[in-house]
Amino acid sequence: MTSEKEITHHARVRLLQQQIYTLMWMGMKQFVTHLQQYGLTQPQFVTLAALVHHQKPVTMQQLAKVALQDAPTMTGIVNRLVKMGVAQRTRSETDRRVVLVQATPAGAELIDKIDREMEDASPISFCRLPEEDLDKLENIIDGLLLILLKQHSPIQTISLSQAKQWLQTFAADPIQFVKNQEEDAISG
Repeated sequence: MTSEKEITHHARVRLLQQQIYTLMWMGMKQFVTHLQQYGLTQPQFVTLAALVHHQKPVTMQQLAKVALQDAPTMTGIVNRLVKMGVAQRTRSETDRRVVLVQATPAGAELIDKIDREMEDASPISFCRLPEEDLDKLENIIDGLLLILLKQHSPIQTISLSQAKQWLQTFAADPIQFVKNQEEDAISG
């Protein structure tokens, strides 16, 4: 028999999940609308931003993993970025079958401009929250981050500082982060 408190807890969790999904949808909608003024889609932005942060040529396969796209879709995304002049393709010198992609200086400038504008026009205006609410939100997000990393990481005893380091590493260079994860999986 389920108690009323458990039902209330379950209902509250469900409502919070719905609120988070709605906030994500609204934020993504605002973000996609903002990107349209630059002629970019969200997958194109993610791809270009990853290339800019990595600063070195990467394979299409590596790029597809980071951008969460399949190979044919990734090819179309890169084709459009190359056509825009914000990315370029080359062939590997060691294996001519391997296509490498990297951002151009124009691509780096575009990502920098978009990043600066998004700081001012964030979908969720955290800067409007009082310090005590920011502290509460940070604690909650820290807790969620730990839960997610423990679910999706081979390391079950991850600390908050390790989790934040992973997050910063991913934000700084998502392509290198994915490479490191793959190397850890192979060696571990």
